[in-house]
Amino acid sequence: LEMLNDTFERWEIKLCQAESMLESQPKVDRLEMEFTEQENASDLKNELASLIENSKNDKAGEENK
Repeated sequence: LEMLNDTFERWEIKLCQAESMLESQPKVDRLEMEFTEQENASDLKNELASLIENSKNDKAGEENK
């Protein structure tokens, strides 16, 4: 019975530590996070399109030589 109580005490300590860590972390606004992710995805798509366009222009320039 004493081992069981010790086990529960350790679990309670770990749980309290985990809860305090969660409370100390700043709250994340899900809407802001989603907007930022979409904005980053849009920036990456634009950069990819630019790289593809530059690659096409480089190939066209090499063919004209």
